[in-house]
Amino acid sequence: MENDRTAQLAAAWEKWQRMTITSDPMFGMVMANKDICLELINRALPKLKATKIIHLSTQKADNCRL
Repeated sequence: MENDRTAQLAAAWEKWQRMTITSDPMFGMVMANKDICLELINRALPKLKATKIIHLSTQKADNCRL
């Protein structure tokens, strides 16, 4: 039983390590935290020199069919 839990934790850790901002869970976590979101915006758009996030909204599903 302990080996199963250890294997599950190892697999979760490996998946976490492979995540980037384009991974849906990571994007959602970044956009839910004002400090991290502001840091990302300033790194992606340094000329903007953003100083404050006024409003954050959770990610919405896109129900549009193409």
